[in-house]
Amino acid sequence: MDLDAQAVGASEKYDKYFHEIGCGYKKLVDYMYIEPAICQPTPAGLSLLVEDFVARTNHDLRAVDQQQDDGPVPTMIDRFKKFGAQAAAIPFDPLRPVGVILTHGQHHACPVLFMRKDQTNYVLIFDSTSGSMKKAYRKVGTFFPDCQVMLNDGTRQSDSQSCITDAYEILTRAFTVDDLIGKVEARVIDERAASSSTAASVRASRFSAPEVDNFRLFRMPEELCFTAQRTAFVTQTSKAEMQMPIRDRDGRLTTLKDMMRLQKTVAIGNQSEKWIGINSYLHDVSVEHRERIKQLVDQRAVDPGPVGDDGSR
Repeated sequence: MDLDAQAVGASEKYDKYFHEIGCGYKKLVDYMYIEPAICQPTPAGLSLLVEDFVARTNHDLRAVDQQQDDGPVPTMIDRFKKFGAQAAAIPFDPLRPVGVILTHGQHHACPVLFMRKDQTNYVLIFDSTSGSMKKAYRKVGTFFPDCQVMLNDGTRQSDSQSCITDAYEILTRAFTVDDLIGKVEARVIDERAASSSTAASVRASRFSAPEVDNFRLFRMPEELCFTAQRTAFVTQTSKAEMQMPIRDRDGRLTTLKDMMRLQKTVAIGNQSEKWIGINSYLHDVSVEHRERIKQLVDQRAVDPGPVGDDGSR
């Protein structure tokens, strides 16, 4: 076998676990515009990353892929309706939150965290593109009637490929945030009050989002803004929060403002000629995920693990 054939064989070995996709933005490198690739894990690749994270940390993180066939992709609301029945078996333990990455093949992924505090069960939804869907999302509260359902306000994603990586990064960081529910509760916003000058101006309409008592919106705590690709998503936080000392993913002490400034790349959108800034964090960390997936695949090839009673490994 020649070297080219060996290279193709090595590449095909990993095709099941991730795809390298143009990120949709062009980056200026040595006076030339290039389109960096983002490495998007497949459901199989995401499962490897999740299993590896659980083995290293003992946190309860799960990947739930809802794709069963090649039919039409359901809306996020329909996906949560289906997931609501499946989630009945998820325990609400005040000492052990459960993170779920909800996927549908290579389509939009959504991170969800199940927590309990002061006798209340919480379903925290950290959708990276919730900005345009927050009214429709209210219906999700009806799928979890015994829980307080909370959705982050605003869209932090600019490209079309990073949501799976974002979901993994958000949940693995969320496990480490002290008093996350307290911080989320402190950032609850009143969407209806903010969007109308007086309560009397809000009129009942068959097109309006339904009132759901157990659904609320919140602004993302600063510790979880690190994946945001849109600067506007971060700058909606207060100036004081932007200057608060936080740790980056390597444990170094910094501020949210400096983290965003250092990670932002100059890029141009593929749909227009308008110059924009996009945070490159998810593109960069996706390459690290790719290399880790390769290691895990190679390890399984060497040591596939014990054989179960049914012959599976």
